[in-house]
Amino acid sequence: MKPFLEVKNLNVSFPTEDGNVNASQDISFEVALGETLAIVGESGSGKSVSNLAIMGLHNPARTIISGQAILNLESGPVDVITAPAETVRRLRGKAMAMIFQDPMSSLHPYYSIGDQISEAWRLYNEGNKKDGLKKATEMLDLVGIPDAGRRVNEYPHQFSGGMRQRVMIAMALVNNPQLLIADEPTTALDVTVQSQILQLLRDMQKEFNMAVILITHDLGVVAEVADRVNVMYAGKIVEQAKVDEIYYRSLQPYTMGLLQSIPRVDQLDSHRLKTIPGQPPSLIGLPAGCSFRARCEFASHVPGNLCATVAPALEEKAPAHLTRCHLTSAQLLELNTSDVRGSHN
Repeated sequence: MKPFLEVKNLNVSFPTEDGNVNASQDISFEVALGETLAIVGESGSGKSVSNLAIMGLHNPARTIISGQAILNLESGPVDVITAPAETVRRLRGKAMAMIFQDPMSSLHPYYSIGDQISEAWRLYNEGNKKDGLKKATEMLDLVGIPDAGRRVNEYPHQFSGGMRQRVMIAMALVNNPQLLIADEPTTALDVTVQSQILQLLRDMQKEFNMAVILITHDLGVVAEVADRVNVMYAGKIVEQAKVDEIYYRSLQPYTMGLLQSIPRVDQLDSHRLKTIPGQPPSLIGLPAGCSFRARCEFASHVPGNLCATVAPALEEKAPAHLTRCHLTSAQLLELNTSDVRGSHN
């Protein structure tokens, strides 16, 4: 059975006076119904840009997009990159939906919560305003908002941050999409509310059997909800594997650096957190060779100055485990566990 979404060689760039900003380069991945794929990386790594292209939300006059993003619908496959804008508009909100990280800026302050959810439902369903408000009330109740019959008539400013995020989830799911893209859905929420939102997403995924793409910089969130992980750096996927492989057998220096920066309750007394030195490169005129070379503590172990001259390909270095590095899997595992990383004591 084919995955619901297949992304192949997706490239997104933005022309500027200084040159093209190559925000996403040669992005390929897939996600099946019922599966959660997490996309992680620093700000500016291309996580959101790639998924906005899948949703058809870039301004075509200011964006250059190539590649494919195929939705395998019951009626047949549709490539949303090359499909007419009207076709993509009809799919958006119905076959695929997106939750943004700031619900307050995503909700209209002048319209009630019920009116906004009702409008999303009535775009794809026959029914009057009363029917739409009934559906909106059902969705608010489904996502755990108490006293939904009363609160459906309230406005965004009357809801807390966590409740507004629940409203956004209700609006995204009102038409039973098969693909849900959640862009930093727990940003700026406290830990308790964050956990509730993540549990809600898991419950809704089971309820609707959705394919879920979770965009985040929080590796703790990834460990909790993801099945597979794409790690992005400087517009490219640099590692792609199941979540356990990423956490316990990472084969990418950048991912290793991210994991070293996470506090661990079993090592609070004996280990200091490490940081990745330097800054990501500019996406205008990326340097030759490996984009991570200037920040990588393993670069000196690669012979022949390859890191400076040849960009590593995304290769399978272990079963279903792809990474972008000139070192072999054996070398990476050895370096990751050796004294090369320095003492943490």
